[in-house]
Amino acid sequence: MNDIERSKEIKQKTELLQQEGYLCGPASLKILAEAYKIPFCHELECQSKMFTHGGGVGNRCAVFQAATVIIGVWYGRSNPQESREPYRNAMRILSDTFQKEYGGYMCRYFTDCEEVNEASFVHLMETAAKALDNIRETITK
Repeated sequence: MNDIERSKEIKQKTELLQQEGYLCGPASLKILAEAYKIPFCHELECQSKMFTHGGGVGNRCAVFQAATVIIGVWYGRSNPQESREPYRNAMRILSDTFQKEYGGYMCRYFTDCEEVNEASFVHLMETAAKALDNIRETITK
């Protein structure tokens, strides 16, 4: 699947799950995991519920957190001797993408998504996918 097809699929699934009443945390991680062919196990689903609405305190955006989990799967270290650079570079790209698009990645920036920065769940997901595609194109492990 190319980036354009993946982006279209992500948008469609995001809109569908949003209509079904899913909150940003579980939906964002489920959609991104499926889009990037990462098994969505029970443990990932449970984790995703922890960062809905910034964990309830307006902290990091759930979509940003979901993208972070994907990056961890791709570039996380299995031993302390491995380089942290791929992970750091990937996180830098993700952070810079959200900074450029929204001025940050804190949930409180998006509390009123439709009015503040014209951000919406669909747009946040498109931004995350754009960053993840950029990461996969530029970073090797």
